[in-house]
Parts: sequence; C-alpha cells; structure tokens
Amino acid sequence: MLQNFKIKLLLVIVFVAAVAVMMQSGQTGRQVVEPVLRYVMYDQYDVGAFISRHVHIPGTKGTNDLQLVVGGQVLQPPCEIISIQRNYGWYWDKTEKKQKFSSGVVLEVASGTRVKPITGGQVVETDTVSGLDSVLIEHEGGFYSFYGGLVQTDMKQGQTVGPSDVM
Repeated sequence: MLQNFKIKLLLVIVFVAAVAVMMQSGQTGRQVVEPVLRYVMYDQYDVGAFISRHVHIPGTKGTNDLQLVVGGQVLQPPCEIISIQRNYGWYWDKTEKKQKFSSGVVLEVASGTRVKPITGGQVVETDTVSGLDSVLIEHEGGFYSFYGGLVQTDMKQGQTVGPSDVM
C-alpha cells in the first residue's frame, strides 16, 4: 500500500513540475496550460466553489461572512465589483510582451458607480490625469489605499473621510 502512495506522490510531483515549466516557458505554454487548469479546477472539480466557502473572493456571491481586517480595522469593498481586471503582483502584459508588476488590484465596476473608502482615513493627495480623478488616502496603521479612474471627486487634500463617505 505504501508503494502505491509513493507512485501517486511521484506522479503528482512530476505533473506539478511539468505545469510549472510550461507556465514559465513563455506565452504559448501558458496558453495551453491555463485552459486545462481552469477546466480541472473549476469545471470538473469546482475548486472555486470549495475555496469560496472558506475565503471571500471579491465579486462573487456566497454565504461567506468573513471580513478583511488590516491593522485591527475592518475593511469594506469600495463599491459593487463586476470583476477583478488585474491582481496585485507580477503579470504578463500582452501589448508590451513583457512582465510587469501591479502594485494594486484593478477592479472593473459599472459606469457611475459610487466609490467609498475601504475604511476611514485622511486624504493625502488628489490628482486629475486625462480627465479622470484619483485619490490617495492614508489609513490608521500606516497603510494607504488608492482610487483611480474616478469621473469626479469632491475630496480635498487633508480632508478626513469615513467609510460611508462617497468619493
């Protein structure tokens, strides 16, 4: 029986190593592996449903009542989220054909959505680029949240904001 377990474990290790090599080998390897993994993880075994019972995934519906807490503060979603366009971390930029780093999470929201701070804080900076406003808020505990792509904001530098204030 132990021999059978060792063989299965060896096969899993070989499979994971092959997937890792293909994911790192370039865009074509990635294009082959990602749909297969998506099928196995979500269609065949529905790993996403299992994970969402234990971890809140923004933009998904579920009976999960977990709250995100940073530095003792409960954070709220800034608005109703359609989807996550880009996660925090390294990603492949298809237009520039190179790896880039995303220092935040890029969310897709409906046009005209009212955005609120994730928790209270003080407005550190506001800016307008290409006709769209952005707001940087410093929160208790020394962490910051950035909101960009806003059509209009009435926030001013130095202003104290609460979690129910609309930007």
